Amino acid sequence: MANQTDLLDAVRAALSNADADKLLPLCRKLESNVVIIINGHEQSVAHHVAALLNGIRCVEALIKKLGPGCLTCINKSYNTHVHLAALYQEQDWMKVIHRALGSDCFHQPGQFQRTAIHWAAENKLSNSSLKWLVKKLGTACLSVRDEHGNTPVHLAALCQGEDSMQFFKSVLGSDCFHQPGQFQRSAIHWAATNGVNNATWKWLVSDCGSDCLTVKDEHENTPIHLAAWRQGEESIKICAAQLGFECFHQEGQHGRTAVHFAAMNELYNSSLEVLISICGPKCLSVKDSYGTTPAHLAAQYKDLDSLRLVVKSLGDSVFELVDNEGKTVADYAENNAEHRHRMLQWIQEYRRQQQSLPAKMDDLQLQKQQQESPNKDGQRPAKKLKIDPNFTKWDFLLDGQGKKQKIGEGAFGKVYKALTDKHQTVAVKIVYLQANGGTESVNAAIERELFEVSILRGMQHQNILKFIKAERYKKRMLSIFTELIAGQSLYDLMQKQQKPFDESAVKDFSRQICTALNYLHNRDPATLHRDIKCSNIMLNHKGVIKLIDFGLAKEILTSIVGSYTFCGTVCFMAPELFSNETTIVYSPKSDVWAFGCTIFEMLTMDPP
Repeated sequence: MANQTDLLDAVRAALSNADADKLLPLCRKLESNVVIIINGHEQSVAHHVAALLNGIRCVEALIKKLGPGCLTCINKSYNTHVHLAALYQEQDWMKVIHRALGSDCFHQPGQFQRTAIHWAAENKLSNSSLKWLVKKLGTACLSVRDEHGNTPVHLAALCQGEDSMQFFKSVLGSDCFHQPGQFQRSAIHWAATNGVNNATWKWLVSDCGSDCLTVKDEHENTPIHLAAWRQGEESIKICAAQLGFECFHQEGQHGRTAVHFAAMNELYNSSLEVLISICGPKCLSVKDSYGTTPAHLAAQYKDLDSLRLVVKSLGDSVFELVDNEGKTVADYAENNAEHRHRMLQWIQEYRRQQQSLPAKMDDLQLQKQQQESPNKDGQRPAKKLKIDPNFTKWDFLLDGQGKKQKIGEGAFGKVYKALTDKHQTVAVKIVYLQANGGTESVNAAIERELFEVSILRGMQHQNILKFIKAERYKKRMLSIFTELIAGQSLYDLMQKQQKPFDESAVKDFSRQICTALNYLHNRDPATLHRDIKCSNIMLNHKGVIKLIDFGLAKEILTSIVGSYTFCGTVCFMAPELFSNETTIVYSPKSDVWAFGCTIFEMLTMDPP
């Protein structure tokens, strides 16, 4: 008895540590397929071995010692070793089972009435078991439905890659991708819910055509709604390229748009960010059948960064939004399981600061008047000294809490205040290069940008941000130094005053923007901005417009990550930039188009 107890303890230890080498000799000593608990799972040793990496010799030992019957016992979920091996292992394991039990075992239903073929379709490690089973059993096994109505095609679309889709097409044709399963969802719907990657969904959209994106499931949701809920910005941009921006306003379940679903996306923030950019801030206040807005849902499901984005987009009015039961955004934040405390704390602090803002603005205005007034000798303050670009050292300026003073943040980096060893304050943009390209492509892109900044340094125009220099920062970062502007973007100004600019202001700003663009485009060679929009146009305290954030960092990533990365903001891009060509060619006309879109934005507060 003591020896048997010691043996089981050793088996538990080997399984808990996933140590196939230590388990193998123990399997040869077992007298029965004993049930044990490992990591909360109570099932037989054979079941546990089915999930063990490199455990194929262990299952062979069990078959030899205990007989093939050890593979057919059922656990509490009604699954056998065969089902679990199909879920976790590759084709060699299927061959071992086939030699022991024959083909019939692969047709036996387990949990959810799923056969081994269904479970192999959910195997996220490899699709070799799925392919082997189909070739062994015939293509008819791919049409068998589980108790929810799903075939292996639906499950593979959710769990596996495009290689499985190509395999299905080769043996069944493309029609299999349109067959409805659970919730009347096709393979395209299920692929849209794959939160790990969107490669399968992209392949299906390419193969089946854009019409597949408009098919609704029984809840009225299209693949666009589901992709917004489970995937990132690349999938959103693909939808825009296929169907245009109007598809994001189509209602699905409970009258919710793609923006509502993106606000519930707990995997990616980028889908909501790009939809706000495309549809405009007002999309965050659209109500569903319960009166719930994307702003409410973001507070309940997303993190603090997303809530900050929502508040930045809608301004203080976001806290006045109520659903049909009178619940506010703050009420929804109460239900945020992961970020509740931080969100509520931030909301409280934000409201406190907003209440004290009018007094601060009055103080700043008085300070400004005092600074611009003549002194007692009748002299005005000295003009600002030019920035010395020959500094060799610099440090981030810190706030009262010892944190870096952040000025702004975009998709490609963050902007901070910095102090140089020439005792001058500047702005520094730190660009983070999290790209898929190798070191050589990253280095080449950085060198190209360093060269371009050296050209931009030569620009001398009152309506254009003064570039100082650029340099490498740490291993895969780039720092771009510019003058520090005292002012706000036109976008932020509109959000704070909660209304667009009047015609007089738009004329004044447009004249200054045109002057800057004329200067850029008449340089030899012409210099392009590539991202004209209100958030990239600053207004300083003297009423002078400054063009900022040239499409520098965006070009680095475009050269590295490929054709679905745009240099500009989607709804401000000229039609020719949506070409299917591999290389996107920008021209002065691209800036002019974006300028026209910017005028529209200034007059309406919405992108075109």
